[in-house]
Amino acid sequence: MPGETPRLLGREEIPRPLAERAETPEAGVYVTSYRHRIYLLVCAGEQRTAGYELRLTASLAEQLSAGKLEVELVGPPRGAMVAQVLTYPFLVVDVGEGPVRLREATLVSPTGRRPIPINFLGEVPS
Repeated sequence: MPGETPRLLGREEIPRPLAERAETPEAGVYVTSYRHRIYLLVCAGEQRTAGYELRLTASLAEQLSAGKLEVELVGPPRGAMVAQVLTYPFLVVDVGEGPVRLREATLVSPTGRRPIPINFLGEVPS
């Protein structure tokens, strides 16, 4: 419904076609729709070990109402034993029926802050 509050989805809630599309080597925000709902796939890009995740740096509703999205790439703790495997950390936001007025996205990592592109993918097939 219009006016819905956007929400971050847990891994078990993410529709399979969206999760499959989210594993991309390119960092970015991908605006897409699936079954008449709009989603933001926020991808950190390829990481060389396990143990990475993305976290929102502030309230999702506040960020999106300002037209900005900022996420932090959090790595495994220093000295942790991690698998040497390529991973693609991502998170998924359910925006509902929209609209989405996102004009800026930023990825914060241990190496600093950098803008990430916003891409529009269209409908994901069921």
